[in-house]
Amino acid sequence: GVRDLEITDVTFTDWRFIPLDKDATLLLYNATIKGAYKGQAFPEGPYRVSSGMVNRDGKWQAIYYQETLVQNTPSPAPPTASPTVAASPSAGSPAASPTVTTLPADAVGREKALWDTLKRRDYDAFASHLDAAQVEVEATGVFDKAGTVNSVRMFDLSKAELSDFKTVKMSPNAELVNYLVTIPGPTPDRQWNTTIWVNRNGKWVAVFHQGTEVGTASASPSPSATTSPSPSPSPSAPAK
Repeated sequence: GVRDLEITDVTFTDWRFIPLDKDATLLLYNATIKGAYKGQAFPEGPYRVSSGMVNRDGKWQAIYYQETLVQNTPSPAPPTASPTVAASPSAGSPAASPTVTTLPADAVGREKALWDTLKRRDYDAFASHLDAAQVEVEATGVFDKAGTVNSVRMFDLSKAELSDFKTVKMSPNAELVNYLVTIPGPTPDRQWNTTIWVNRNGKWVAVFHQGTEVGTASASPSPSATTSPSPSPSPSAPAK
């Protein structure tokens, strides 16, 4: 894919380092990129970029990359939600069920369980599965845990459909899951999501999440999310 990519200028800003464990780390930064793919100029950005690195037998290698085009104007409806204000769960409702403290052992199961808390609007349960230092990257901004919890309260996610799961074990205590989220209603209605889970003292918690709209112009031939250092020419391909 990169053989057809011509970069004439690139500027990096706002570097941020997130250690996952001794053999896995994550870099976040913004990039403004000038160039063309197969002779066609692409949007310069800026892009919010995340890049995962792992230590394999003493050699650090790239294992994950995702870029999201910065959205400077507010969107009427984020791609992962329909514009319905979510009410707080009331006593006796399904959403008021006890907070689940134990998540499935596998990364896909954990991600589905996390979305189940959103579908039933159990925000306390949702928050309990996020690391205290959790970071979320979206087109509209970069959020801490409090920002993430506040934002999900604004939308009805009950009809969200998850598919095309890909997982990568970054290290014994860090796992990445990438998947497609489809929600009928908003346009665009699909988004590639990536979550990184880390085992903290025997409990799996989400430390990072990034979303990229399907169809958003990309600065490279790579998909918006990939778990391989080699990009694919298809902008809507799932993680590899």
